[in-house]
Amino acid sequence: MTDYPTPTLNERKLAKSAHDILLINLIVNHVLLFSGLAALGPNYLPFMVLIPVFSVITIAYLYQRSQQNAIQSQPFIKAHWRITLRSCKLLATVLLLGGAVIVYAWYSYSYLEASRGISYTLAGGLGVLPIMIIVIVLIVLEASAMHRADDGLLPDWARQRFLN
Repeated sequence: MTDYPTPTLNERKLAKSAHDILLINLIVNHVLLFSGLAALGPNYLPFMVLIPVFSVITIAYLYQRSQQNAIQSQPFIKAHWRITLRSCKLLATVLLLGGAVIVYAWYSYSYLEASRGISYTLAGGLGVLPIMIIVIVLIVLEASAMHRADDGLLPDWARQRFLN
């Protein structure tokens, strides 16, 4: 049972595009770029800053596009863009908290004379690991949401929250 008219093929494509953009960011940026830079060795660690920069640019783009879609789109498209924004907010929060932990680990090593092992453990265990876990979870959730958008469906919680 749906509370919205059956979406057309074009509406499905527009709803799916939000999930596509976020999935590209999660897979290419957070998985492939991170793995590639980590595999190249310690000389390339400063380039890790590119990962959150690209992610923030993607989140800002999705937010800006969702504002445009909120004005001129059908309810089905708006709901899927809002689902993606919800994922973006979670990703941004985890990136911010993880970045703060990593900066604190660097600060404690550089200025508070903490040991290298403690700083690396703090940065990796409390900074990078939660980000990696959230990225994997978001990949699964966004792939599922993209499949639903392609089928013209909305999850029950999204229908109740965004269409009422």
